[in-house]
Amino acid sequence: MKKTIAIFMALTLIFAICSCSLLQPPDYDRNENGIPDIYEVAVDNSNGEDTSAPGNDGEDIAAGDGDSSEGNSSSGEGSAEEPDDDKGDGDIMNEYTPSAIVMSVKGGAESIVVLQHDDGNFSTAVVMDALLCEYGLVADVAMLANKVWDEANDSPKAITKNWQELLDTERWKMVSHSTTHTWWGTAADLGGGEYELSDDIEKMYNEIVGSQEMIRKAFPGEKVLAFAYPGFSTETSKYTDGSDAEIFKYIYSPEARELIGETYIVGRKSSGDFSVTDSNVDWSMTACHHVGGNYTTKYVNNSIKNKTLTVLFVHNVAEVPHDQLDSYAYPSNTMADYYFELICKDVAAGVGTGDIWNTHLEDAIMYLREAQTSSVQIRGDANAVYVTLTDEMDDEIYNYPLTVEISVPDSWEAVRIEQDGAVSYARVNFKPAFSGDSYVALADIVPNGSEATITPCSILDIPEEDKGESAPTPVDPNKKITYTYGSISDMPEIDLTGATLNLGELSMALHAQDNATAAFASITENGEKYLKFEKSAASGTTSTQVWLNVVRKTSTD
Repeated sequence: MKKTIAIFMALTLIFAICSCSLLQPPDYDRNENGIPDIYEVAVDNSNGEDTSAPGNDGEDIAAGDGDSSEGNSSSGEGSAEEPDDDKGDGDIMNEYTPSAIVMSVKGGAESIVVLQHDDGNFSTAVVMDALLCEYGLVADVAMLANKVWDEANDSPKAITKNWQELLDTERWKMVSHSTTHTWWGTAADLGGGEYELSDDIEKMYNEIVGSQEMIRKAFPGEKVLAFAYPGFSTETSKYTDGSDAEIFKYIYSPEARELIGETYIVGRKSSGDFSVTDSNVDWSMTACHHVGGNYTTKYVNNSIKNKTLTVLFVHNVAEVPHDQLDSYAYPSNTMADYYFELICKDVAAGVGTGDIWNTHLEDAIMYLREAQTSSVQIRGDANAVYVTLTDEMDDEIYNYPLTVEISVPDSWEAVRIEQDGAVSYARVNFKPAFSGDSYVALADIVPNGSEATITPCSILDIPEEDKGESAPTPVDPNKKITYTYGSISDMPEIDLTGATLNLGELSMALHAQDNATAAFASITENGEKYLKFEKSAASGTTSTQVWLNVVRKTSTD
């Protein structure tokens, strides 16, 4: 028995030795940086330049300014034969290559939702505004010019002051809904139920162009670049003009559409929506949905699902007690505030997840038309990135900033964006991708302006108003920014999402509730400093807020 055991142990030892030798990797020759030759980066030596990093032109990527006019093409520096000693061990495998993409929707959202009120009923706007304010949303009023401007006396009407107060909140913008909401054509009765239709050019001009001029005079701060067709859902809708005769009206005549195209950047009709990436839109006939009665969630859900521009307009919104929702005698085209609040909740939820951009119609159209004709160029290195953004639109009208997703070095935690003297900031986010993870910043850049300069900065440098993000982003567990303070009172007010905080004897990188990387912040309330947990960034769920003013040791947590 002992002999058998000895033989077995000997065989086991021999097998282990053989296995180790089989598993041992080949002994590749290594270069002076300790990198096996098999991993050497290919370098184009045709002109002696290191072309592995666009915009670098052979200079040390950590020290160059990215200016292609100062390359080292004549010296051959950076070639495989003469490696750059300043790159540091292993850096040759991790060189930063800048890239940029113009996002289809501002902030990288999936879809756009525009809320509108048609006809300019001020009491409706007041009810809507309270809900817009509560849910952090914006809307348009499709205004009839004769409600705010007295043509006979060429002066604003008294109600204009009330509307101006709403506009001053920056939650509202004006859209033209014509001057009088009446058709600008004539219909000659040919008998037998047939009519010969034609446009009254003078009246059409007053309803389309005149309405814009009057609204602008009433509200000088409004651009009024969008037009909402008044009252009809098809090209040949039936309409009663006040007499006994029903006539067919050609509200969307080619002449009217041409005039709208010359005066406005968009004409809103009914009904439907279109993809935010569709470049073949007839901008004089963009889509919308009339919502009223018992609202359903399909519009907002479909907007996110199908990645569309969705315009939802209501005529009247009334405050209705909840116990009377089914029995209330609703006037024509009236929605209860309860149902409009459901719309707001759905839109606000989409905004919160980063799926929806809620904005004004003219801003949405400016962004889409610019983005669909834009091109972007980028150059830079580990010290700065330079972006040139252009489009094919008229700069006198189309000057809305586009969101550009810019790849940045993984050592950057935030960026400072400067263009034509304007400065903004953005956080750097981790972007997991099938083709390779990266770090990106979303920069808002005006097309056809000067070259935008993007440089690294600390999160502490970001002004409070720029700290908001359009969407929660995953936190890379491999990249941690560490802040160390002796106590809570030593901490500044700071967003600590994705960071590791060393506070006294407590290391806080994990959420105690679910062991996930947490989003938390240092804030001050009633003179006391607090740490406030807001969400679990790893799971994407919002947890109950936990307020800490007592620091415990990690071992007892």
